[in-house]
Amino acid sequence: MEILTKSIGHKWFFVLRGRIGTCQNVEQIFGELYGRLGPKSVGGLPVASPLRCRELPAQVAACSLNCARYASLGSARQRPTAWIKERNLAIAGPPRKIYLQMSSPVRNDDESYVTELQIPVRPV
Repeated sequence: MEILTKSIGHKWFFVLRGRIGTCQNVEQIFGELYGRLGPKSVGGLPVASPLRCRELPAQVAACSLNCARYASLGSARQRPTAWIKERNLAIAGPPRKIYLQMSSPVRNDDESYVTELQIPVRPV
């Protein structure tokens, strides 16, 4: 697994708090999200909306590709975390996962997933 540092741009994301009962509910929620916002819209939400818009800042991150099943993402953080410490860097924020290739529906046993793990870092 190769690990490198690179600049990552800022990202907008939306937060929706609540209970999701089934996969069908997830599809309904995303349908409502895109119906309200469109796939590239940011902001403009009504005050009473359950959706909240947040921004992750641009940062430098230690990045690695994980080419394995979805369930292995937790253990995929161990090597980049050790790499960060070896280079006298500190973790500077929550990790980001960019899903480059995955099946639908998500399956824990599918080995074809490709995920980029981005861990923001700063000098110690």
